[in-house]
Amino acid sequence: MKKVLITLIVIVAILAGIWFVSSRSDSGVNNQANSSSANGLVVAVVNDEQISRAEYDALTAQIATQQGFDPATLDAENANLLREQVIDSLVSQALLRQAVEEAGVTAEESAVEERLTVIKSQFENDEAYTQALSAEGLTEEDLRGQISSELATEAYLEQEIEFSSITATEAEVEEAYNEVAVGDNVPPLEEVYGQVEMMVIQQKQQVLITALVESLRADAEVEILI
Repeated sequence: MKKVLITLIVIVAILAGIWFVSSRSDSGVNNQANSSSANGLVVAVVNDEQISRAEYDALTAQIATQQGFDPATLDAENANLLREQVIDSLVSQALLRQAVEEAGVTAEESAVEERLTVIKSQFENDEAYTQALSAEGLTEEDLRGQISSELATEAYLEQEIEFSSITATEAEVEEAYNEVAVGDNVPPLEEVYGQVEMMVIQQKQQVLITALVESLRADAEVEILI
């Protein structure tokens, strides 16, 4: 269920790369953020939008689960790297969310329902679906909101980057295959061509997404409070 619920925006943000800290000149926002930060409630402020400690903890747990490690067992260096990754992800999410809203991009209700149906079809019955939602601490309305946000972000990225126009040449696919084809039990390229092609395309998309997020940050005010 976790993989189903992870939206494109989270994946994009985790891979987005560089983050920066800039001081805010808006004293009202600073006072509010600093007061909340003193109580551990806010970890960052992005263009007046506060990122809560609860969001930080939730994403930390999500990454730890996906990667199969216990954050409590990390040494100081790796704990700091994880903290930076989580903060970077949350800041990138906020920047993309704000850009989507500013661009006026929204998801069609029919598209939301269609994706919700696909998600539900992955479960044996409604009870299993409901239990999975409960395990994630979500209601169906929460899930609808996540789906709507994901679809809007996908539409925004397509609008800004034209994802559908990105392709991979045969030479690029062959080069990528040769880079990962290690060992005796590697299937021939013709059997996995489509998968490798998609990997190359996704890598190209990620480069463009990273550049987009960095451009958004260049015009943003971000304050890290932890």
